[in-house]
Amino acid sequence: MRLVVLLLAVAACSVGESEPEATLELIVRARDSRLDDPADMAGIRIEITGAGPTKVYHAPHFKEPGVPRFRVPDTGQVTVSTQIAQDDEIVVQGSLSWELLPGTRWTLDIERTPELKSGWPRCDLGECPENTRIACDGWYCRGAWRFAVREDAARVEHDSLWMVLYRVMPDECEDICWK
Repeated sequence: MRLVVLLLAVAACSVGESEPEATLELIVRARDSRLDDPADMAGIRIEITGAGPTKVYHAPHFKEPGVPRFRVPDTGQVTVSTQIAQDDEIVVQGSLSWELLPGTRWTLDIERTPELKSGWPRCDLGECPENTRIACDGWYCRGAWRFAVREDAARVEHDSLWMVLYRVMPDECEDICWK
């Protein structure tokens, strides 16, 4: 009888300590932008490949409550391509890819603004390089990418599409990250 109780206790602990699932969350910031303005973010299109079936999102998907965090594979490569169109013409587009890791919680923050308000990355307004990874100094930040809005469609000087990738691995925090 003791053996049965011991086996049940071990099985219960194993279930409780299962590895977290790898997930991805998309956040489209409309702080200074509008998801319903045709000269702003209304023409956004985001395509995700490599994370299961191809997923495509448009501006209405990001209005409250937004796109829920979804499961991604533990391995492989995911690619996120983003574009904004105005009057059926693409005015900015960018793409980034990264290797997936087991149990990792990914967040991709997308924003149209001249300069990120979070302070990441640390480069002067309008002087951040385009179409390449820019290092950021936050603990969870893996990189930022800047894509310039076509000059004739820009709302302000240095108008840009920013994509900032964050990663939280299961061993980087204990109680707060997986709730």
